[in-house]
This record gives sequence, C-alpha cells and structure tokens, in this order.
Amino acid sequence: MENKYEINQKVVCLGKRCIVSATKKLPKKNINNPYLKEEIKPEKDYFLYIFAKYEDGNEVYSGTLDVFEDQIEFGNW
Repeated sequence: MENKYEINQKVVCLGKRCIVSATKKLPKKNINNPYLKEEIKPEKDYFLYIFAKYEDGNEVYSGTLDVFEDQIEFGNW
C-alpha cells in the first residue's frame, strides 16, 4: 500500500480535525516515554492524533484514532 497521507499532514476524520502520526510503513518512535521504547504502529492504515485546541500558540491534542485510509474524509484543514 502506498501512503496517500503523509506523517504530520492535517486531515479530517470522523468529523474531527486530526494530524497523521504514523502509518503502517512508517511507525512512530516513542521518544517521550522512557519506559515504553516500542514503536507506535497502527493496526489499521493510519494512527491519528485528534486536535483539541490552540493553547499558548501550540496545538493540543485530545486523543488518538487508528483508522483505515477510506475513513479519512479529506486532507489539509
């Protein structure tokens, strides 16, 4: 499978603004948690972070989604 969406691309999925964090081919390396050294790899096609708000100029995310490519409605919000 060739990835339609890229890492860090902003997309809309299930009516929520999200950012692509990992794909099957490009898992995310977990560098923030020293106890969990494993990679984050989606069980489906993409692993997304759900955007919540902007706080002090930074994006804040409220959760994650593990979705198939056809569940992503469109890119670039």
